[in-house]
Amino acid sequence: MAVGPNNSYVTSTTAVEPKFVAWVSQLNLTYTPLEVTGQNEGWSWQPPNEVYEGDPAVNGTVFIAITDSDLYLTPFNLTLINPHVRALGLFQAG
Repeated sequence: MAVGPNNSYVTSTTAVEPKFVAWVSQLNLTYTPLEVTGQNEGWSWQPPNEVYEGDPAVNGTVFIAITDSDLYLTPFNLTLINPHVRALGLFQAG
């Protein structure tokens, strides 16, 4: 798909059907199941886990990715997720 202000960037993916939401923060990568409810529609929940006690894994702005797999990755080898991503976004939590 051609995107961008002048359609000069072409996107593509090798990912199959989406199954997970990857929640990416500075210190953590967490997956939650994606419940697909229709074409280009679905939901998941904000992960309740903590990186450190009293410090939620999702607090502030995090990146989210809709993926076809829940690969074991860290922020240090995160680029390995690229072939599995169907969509990207931002999530704001307080």
